[in-house]
Amino acid sequence: MLSFTAQKRRNLEKQREKKALENDKIKKRVRKYTRMTEKPVLKQVSHYGLKTSLRKADEEGTRSAIHAARAELIHLQEKPGKIETEGMEKTYKLTQEEIMEAAPLAASRQYFDLKLNELGPYNINYSQSGRHLLLGGRKGHIASVDWQRKTIDCEIQVMETTRDIHYLHSEKFFAAAQKRCVYIYDSSGTEIHRIDKLESVNKLTFL
Repeated sequence: MLSFTAQKRRNLEKQREKKALENDKIKKRVRKYTRMTEKPVLKQVSHYGLKTSLRKADEEGTRSAIHAARAELIHLQEKPGKIETEGMEKTYKLTQEEIMEAAPLAASRQYFDLKLNELGPYNINYSQSGRHLLLGGRKGHIASVDWQRKTIDCEIQVMETTRDIHYLHSEKFFAAAQKRCVYIYDSSGTEIHRIDKLESVNKLTFL
């Protein structure tokens, strides 16, 4: 049910890298960080596997040089970044994709996109560390996600109304306020406890 658009994120990274090379300041710094003085002469390499490895190494080297040059340029900036619009354009009309294209590399890597159009509306809760995200759909869809690694810890369908969800003392356990009562699940999505005395709970918290 959950899917991270990794290809979309990679395409946007390529667009940013291409756009970065149009900046003279970044292009100048890229030369400093480029390890190879000349690109490998791929036409003279007959071995397919070696040619592929050389091409990938060259692409990775160029990508690393661009990232290092952008990072250096960002650190040299004295003024903090801000969003500036052109003409009558309003900042509140900017999309997440437009903001990500202009964001620093460290910030843009935290971007992810979730397609949750069918089983909502959703309640969310972050773990105490801020690394794990818990989602609970009104129609019974529950998922725990490591949003930094872009991996799904568990995903279950409880087949009944879910009013709220909340992590307990860690991301290893979470509670769900479902139609009948409150259930406790572990990080694999297995039900380990049921609190029958708590009926028709609308909101959860962990003290």
